[in-house]
Amino acid sequence: MQKFFRHSTTEDHMSHPHLSKELNQLIEYSMKYDDMQLGEILEITATDVVWGEPKTLRVQIVGFQKLKEKHTPVFRFLNCDVNLAGNDKSTPVRPQKGTLAGAGVACTHLPQMVWNMVGLGGIDIGRDYSFEYLDGREEFVYVHHIIRVERLPRPEKWREAKTVAQRYIRKVAHIRATLEKKRKAFDKRLLQAVEIKTANSIYRFESAGQDGLRKMAKVGTGVLYTDVRIISAHVGGSLVADVQINGRRQTMESSKIVAIEFAS
Repeated sequence: MQKFFRHSTTEDHMSHPHLSKELNQLIEYSMKYDDMQLGEILEITATDVVWGEPKTLRVQIVGFQKLKEKHTPVFRFLNCDVNLAGNDKSTPVRPQKGTLAGAGVACTHLPQMVWNMVGLGGIDIGRDYSFEYLDGREEFVYVHHIIRVERLPRPEKWREAKTVAQRYIRKVAHIRATLEKKRKAFDKRLLQAVEIKTANSIYRFESAGQDGLRKMAKVGTGVLYTDVRIISAHVGGSLVADVQINGRRQTMESSKIVAIEFAS
């Protein structure tokens, strides 16, 4: 059994002395996709979203799929004793034994995603993790604040079932293609004049120029930004925009979006 967790004894032994102790732990105690082996089992200890206590789940690596020049694992849930967060990031979920899931993103997902320090290549200690496209559906679950990841060897009697993983990969590929088509259509529409209402504010955007830049006003404050580019915006998520403040470009993230209204 190989554990991806231990207590640091002194900062002198940190792998990257120019980084903080916390960042060193993120780097050193990550379970990278490149290290994962077909058939092996990962036992993940994480924080239960209902009880706030550490509990465990086990997933087995049953295949790999190629996404953007990377091989990412396909997982099968073996058991789940910890309450995860569902699609809405609040409803408790425990995937049933046998549920397949794709590799996701390591970062702070709960209560909403924080874009800083997003990890795309593994499961990281100290962060949340998303298992994506459960059984080939547009359904995600989020493991909250991972405490430990342990690698267990492939069981002797385990045999690879290629057709199971391949069928799952085909279903996910179809969903991704459909979603990408919808995203491109929505992004094109988002270049029009639009009003975005969040939990705390209302933002009005003029239509974008050919370079994607436009003006944005924060309603009721008299604040006007020029040369703004919308990075992402969808109901239930955050408005993420690239803005210019005092001659410097910065990324702005809003509270949760409750409505998007396009100019008629």
